Amino acid sequence: IISSLLDGEAKITTSSTIEDAMQKMHNNKFDLVILDLLLPDGKGGDLLPTLSKYHLPIIVYSAFELDQEYAKYVAQALVKSKNSNQEILTTIKNLLKKTIKKTEHAE
Repeated sequence: IISSLLDGEAKITTSSTIEDAMQKMHNNKFDLVILDLLLPDGKGGDLLPTLSKYHLPIIVYSAFELDQEYAKYVAQALVKSKNSNQEILTTIKNLLKKTIKKTEHAE
């Protein structure tokens, strides 16, 4: 869904496991993370404390509500059945704009 919504507007890198996600985070620079809570090798929520160390916006986009203990790590939590594609796209674009502005001011 995300790939088709952002087709041509952003470069997207995907990971299907926690291990792959952490390896990509370590080896690349990203402007935004979109995380599902259910991954084949564990809970996506368990990644949040580690991902927060990269100081970039995180969107949780999952079939389940985000636990309160993890809410402090995310910029936005979206539930697949409750948010429209337009809401998802708007959220992503707004967070990317903020990230780009922060980067420009830091330089």
